[in-house]
Amino acid sequence: MKLKVILVVFLFVIWSVISGWYYVCIVKQSCQDSLVSKNESPIHFKVNGSVPFLGQNFDGLKNNLLLKLGEDNALLIIGICDSSEISSSAYENLGLARASSTKYLFRDISNSRLVLKSKVGALAIQDGYLEGVTFSILLRNEYIEETSTGVILRFNDEDLEENLPTKLEAYLTYLSIEKRRNTMEIMGQTKSIGRAMDRNNVGLKAAYAIKKLLVLRGVDSTNLKVLSMGNLEPIIHNPRDTSAVFNNRVEIRIN
Repeated sequence: MKLKVILVVFLFVIWSVISGWYYVCIVKQSCQDSLVSKNESPIHFKVNGSVPFLGQNFDGLKNNLLLKLGEDNALLIIGICDSSEISSSAYENLGLARASSTKYLFRDISNSRLVLKSKVGALAIQDGYLEGVTFSILLRNEYIEETSTGVILRFNDEDLEENLPTKLEAYLTYLSIEKRRNTMEIMGQTKSIGRAMDRNNVGLKAAYAIKKLLVLRGVDSTNLKVLSMGNLEPIIHNPRDTSAVFNNRVEIRIN
């Protein structure tokens, strides 16, 4: 009888361990990548560390980000490190190491929709832990592709000369309000067809058109620098590819 009781207890312990492993590694998909803690912050790190610890509010944070993300937008993961921290990782800095390790908590999002960035900032340290990551949704549609450094705008000449598309108009208005104190580099880019001088002029014309629309919305022209890259930075390198039209764009780098 005693042997049967011991066997039952032993099997219960084994079942508990396996159930815990299944939840953490299979359901949560955070086995070996992160540790679960009782800290209220959804994601936090040890000082000088890059391994994410998950708080009790992580699921709520992730579900909220996925809801905002939709089917087309991208998720910007910004790893933050305090200037006093010491990094022992192979990454350029501790912020980038934290962003990279956090990325694996979002495996259900396509890798092409995850953008990493790092920055140095003052962080509050509590019991040896700090919040070393933050998130932002990058807008992406047929006209707009937000990046870690600014935004890429795609449009036809007719879009600017006639009725400005609603999405593009709304975004330029957003820039004129939220980024009016920032300096911006507006760069026209083109596909590699035609003479170099013509390509340069086409890019410059598009960049000046965007500058004009921003100035009309109240942005100080002295904060806007215009230049043309021609076809020096193509997205599609084969000019015969039908997708080469994506090389026609205006990129705004926001400082």
